[in-house]
Amino acid sequence: VDEITELGMSFNIMIGKIKPRHAKEIQASRISIGAEMMDRDYTTYANWREYLGPLGVKKARIQSGWAKCEKEKGVYDWRWLDEIIYDMVDQGVEPWVDLCYGNTVYPGGGGTTLQQKALPDSEEALTAWENYVKAIVQRYRQYVDEWEIWNEPNYGINTAKYASLVARTAKAIKSVQPGATVIGLALGSGVDYKYANEVLSELQKINAVSLIDQIAHHRHI
Repeated sequence: VDEITELGMSFNIMIGKIKPRHAKEIQASRISIGAEMMDRDYTTYANWREYLGPLGVKKARIQSGWAKCEKEKGVYDWRWLDEIIYDMVDQGVEPWVDLCYGNTVYPGGGGTTLQQKALPDSEEALTAWENYVKAIVQRYRQYVDEWEIWNEPNYGINTAKYASLVARTAKAIKSVQPGATVIGLALGSGVDYKYANEVLSELQKINAVSLIDQIAHHRHI
């Protein structure tokens, strides 16, 4: 639609039509849809799933929600994630999964939102986190090959503690899915070079830089 303004009046003239292609009709796209926050019930997949495939994108980022999957120690409820991941794949969209946020069923289990910045820090919680990571990768490895570690840690999370969690998580991922792509940092508010450099320096100290395949950042405008 082209808008022409003449003598203070506006006219909309149809100059052509675009036929969109469904995600299943294309091989690749440089666009990824942000499909986050379902882990905290800020949105419901069933309410908007019908629009996803017709957008013609090939990837969507979702957050795994440890606390939503494991409400009882050692018991995983994958039903909500099954609905999302299996349907996205059926629509021709590949989900990439952000493994993030803590779980209060474990002492020292970390915060369950972006505002609650604590990482899991007790040995019980860290062991449970590793078990959860291995379990989720095992369940979805046929459908997901990109795993991101935590969400926007540069909002107040200590770099050494984050680097330690990255190393531990990456090893857990690759023990189940050796060919997986591991994504680190997921920086908020653009590229925080200082934070990224400090995390990479900490990873280098523990000989773990090679465990990371990609670094992500979120440009907030």
